[in-house]
Amino acid sequence: MTPLIHAAYLGALLAAGAPAPSPGADALLQADAKRAVPNYDGRAPAPPTAREGFIWIPRVLLFPAQATVEYLVRRPVRTFLRWGEEHYLFQHVYDAFTWDNAEASELRNFASAPKRLHDDLTK
Repeated sequence: MTPLIHAAYLGALLAAGAPAPSPGADALLQADAKRAVPNYDGRAPAPPTAREGFIWIPRVLLFPAQATVEYLVRRPVRTFLRWGEEHYLFQHVYDAFTWDNAEASELRNFASAPKRLHDDLTK
C-alpha cells in the first residue's frame, strides 16, 4: 500500500475507535506478496520420469502439423464464418435458393434450363 492510503486507512480505523494495528500488520496488508508453498514433509521434488521425457517426442514431431492446421485452416475458417455471420452472408445465400416459405426457387430448376433453351431454339 502506498503511504498515503496506509495513513488514511489507519486514520479511519482510529476514528472508528478500533485499536491501532500491530507492527506486523503491514505484512498482512500487502496482498501482492505471495508466500512460497511450504514443504511439509521435507522431501525433495520427485525427479522426472521416463514417461515425462518421452511425451516430448510426439509433441515435437506433431508440432508442424498442429501449427499448420491451427494457423492455415482453423483460424481463417473461423474468421470467415464470423464475418459471414456478421454480414448475414449465409442468410443471403439461403434466400437466393428458396422462396419465403422455404420452397425451391427458380435457381433450383437451373438444370432444366438447357432443355428449355433447346426447345425454344427448335420451334
